Amino acid sequence: DEFLRLAREAGTFYTPTLTVGEGYDQLRNRDFLEHRHDLECVDPATRRKVFLTDSLPGAPAPEERARAAREAESEYRMMLRNLARIHDAGVPVAMGTDAGNPLTLHGPAVYREMEAMEEAGLSPMEVLVASTRDGARAMGRGEELGTVEVGRSADLVVLDRNPLEAVRNFRSVALVVRRGEIRTRHELAYPPTGGARGSR
Repeated sequence: DEFLRLAREAGTFYTPTLTVGEGYDQLRNRDFLEHRHDLECVDPATRRKVFLTDSLPGAPAPEERARAAREAESEYRMMLRNLARIHDAGVPVAMGTDAGNPLTLHGPAVYREMEAMEEAGLSPMEVLVASTRDGARAMGRGEELGTVEVGRSADLVVLDRNPLEAVRNFRSVALVVRRGEIRTRHELAYPPTGGARGSR
């Protein structure tokens, strides 16, 4: 409680990075969970390396893998509880992925992190605020980014489905507006690699 009070009074931002551990788990187990990522926004060279994960030598024995999975699940649940408690205490939360760690990929990791924040109990609107306004504020750029207002950067993402109904709808990107230029999802996607797997 003392920590929460001090963090709130100091205006400290909390970035939980709930899902970065999943990449380490996948690497250790030689098991890239393809369905967790929309890989069309990942460059082909990185995508090819990602798909090599399953064929790396040194996968753990089944019993070791099961033990590690139990520990990882316990830690993840603790992190969800911590986020809920910190958020409920009024400490501002900013979404972040820690991308660059193994199998935490720049771009698609955002979706998984936002969905985990919803799993912790944040509403879709609260996840949206953490990912936009409060993310900009945490970087010290709250006066220029993070909200749609006159005089601010007008970079936008247009979705096909309502993100306030469910966080998974953030995956339904239709258009991106960047510095006044409009691009469709199709225009932004890298070409598929590696057959059906690469087209994800």
